[in-house]
Order: sequence, then C-alpha cells, then structure tokens
Amino acid sequence: DLYRVHMSFNAIPDTQTVAEKAANATDSGFSIKLTPIYGITMPIIVRKGTVESTASLANPKVETGRDGTAFSIEMIRNGNGSVYGDLKVSRPGSGDPILFVRGIGVYPEISQRHARFNVTGEQAAMLHGPVHIEFSEPVDKGGAILAKLDAVLP
Repeated sequence: DLYRVHMSFNAIPDTQTVAEKAANATDSGFSIKLTPIYGITMPIIVRKGTVESTASLANPKVETGRDGTAFSIEMIRNGNGSVYGDLKVSRPGSGDPILFVRGIGVYPEISQRHARFNVTGEQAAMLHGPVHIEFSEPVDKGGAILAKLDAVLP
C-alpha cells in the first residue's frame, strides 16, 4: 500500500487597507497592486509492506535540438517502489565525470523516464566515443550503484 499527501507551506503577507485615491489619479480607470505569495509543497509518502525496486539504463544519446545539445537516456524502474539518485557519465577508467546530475527520481506511477540534460559544447565533444554511465543512490544514503551501462556514443 502507498499513501501520499502533499503538504504546502505559504508565506501569507499581512493584509493592507485600501489606499485612498492618489492626488494625480484620473477619474477613469483603476489600478491593481499584485502581491506574490511564496510557498513550498513537499510530498509525504508512506509505504506499507515490503518495498523493492530495481533500475536499469538504456538508449543513451547525444541530441541536438532547438535548445542546443543534450545528453538523453531512458531510466527504467521495476518493482513497487521508487528509485532516486545521481547520474554520472564518464570515460571508462576515468574518475572525473563528464556529466553529473543529482536528484533524479523515477517514481511508482511511471515505469520509465526519458531524462534529457543540456550540455556544453566541450561536454558534447567528450561524450562521443566510449562512456561509462552509473545511476547510484545519493552519497548520504550509501551511494550504492543502482544501474550501470557501458556504451559507445556516435
């Protein structure tokens, strides 16, 4: 069983009284004052029972479109839980990542996510050829590798 609720917090500003008509205002028309209300909404998820999930990666590509060059990959989730972690793309045998993205999730409502990340021209050049791709838990959760893939990108 999965229970989900979204908790919302808002900074509600103090109310202001209606201002008197300005001395230089005309009789025709009106004015409006907009005050933004800032807030945050957080999902709260409670799972009952055994939660098991696995992840896999497929179809890595370097794409060029209207928004520039991007690295894209399919992230596949199996099981009844979500997978969440960091994506690292590097050259085989190199510890330095070409691309590193934190906090990517594939939640139970979907089994697959098409992830696309804009890259610089320098990153795009380094992405051609053999690459090693890892999707791992965040370091503060243990850093275990959830999925990995070796590919050669044209």
